[in-house]
Amino acid sequence: MFYKFFTLEYPLKELLFFLYVRSLAERELAIMITKIPSSQDIRHVQLSLAKCLKISKIYFSNVLAVQ
Repeated sequence: MFYKFFTLEYPLKELLFFLYVRSLAERELAIMITKIPSSQDIRHVQLSLAKCLKISKIYFSNVLAVQ
């Protein structure tokens, strides 16, 4: 995925989206993804439905506020 951003196959706007949603998930889970040990697979970290809905609500309320 990083390669696609690096070669501009994906636009900067999409990179900003991924980084912003990652920061929302980190805040909701109370973890820093960059601090997770390399021996732990991040794909096994799960969000509950309630946390996913909360992240979505925060994201869309911020998007609507900007518009």
